[in-house]
Amino acid sequence: MDDTTLFRLMQTQNLACLAMFYKHVSLAIRDYANEIDSWADVDNPNKTWWKAEFESHYPQKMLDTTFLLMFGHLEEMLVLLHQSFNPTDASIDSREYSIKKFKPYIKSLLGDNLSDYQYLVEAHTIRNGLIHCAGRVDLMSNRAKLETVISRNPKCFGTKNRRIFVKLEGLSKMQKSIHKLTEDLLNKSVQLVANMPAG
Repeated sequence: MDDTTLFRLMQTQNLACLAMFYKHVSLAIRDYANEIDSWADVDNPNKTWWKAEFESHYPQKMLDTTFLLMFGHLEEMLVLLHQSFNPTDASIDSREYSIKKFKPYIKSLLGDNLSDYQYLVEAHTIRNGLIHCAGRVDLMSNRAKLETVISRNPKCFGTKNRRIFVKLEGLSKMQKSIHKLTEDLLNKSVQLVANMPAG
């Protein structure tokens, strides 16, 4: 098995594992919530509280957590792609951070076909809000930018009680965008290497 095939399998499998993690843990949370009414040693007010946790709070935390894990996967794949599949020797932008620093590399392979990358840059704003200020919109240093991203992607992200949250469609779009971007980068790299003159 050649390095390109191995890398393709690895990046696809790792992303699929994150999706399976979300699915299986979400099912376990739902099943556990269904058992709460049968708890003999817990009074009704506490059962109500626990049900709210397992039916609303924990599922949302699973969406947010899986979103962040997928972002970590994306950053790792971009580092590895840049190091190993970079036929144009494109540099990264040291003035930027996270996925934004890879824009020169991505453009060197994909040109202006950057729709998946642009969504991921917007998702990066959501990621920063979740990590740096616990999702609190009013604590974001660039609140207007965050609100713009949410308003442009109402099916993907939302706010409740002044906190941002990821919707299921946002997680699904994240997975598809990461897969498409990394596959396109790998395929274009392989195509350019194949078309290079021998010697």
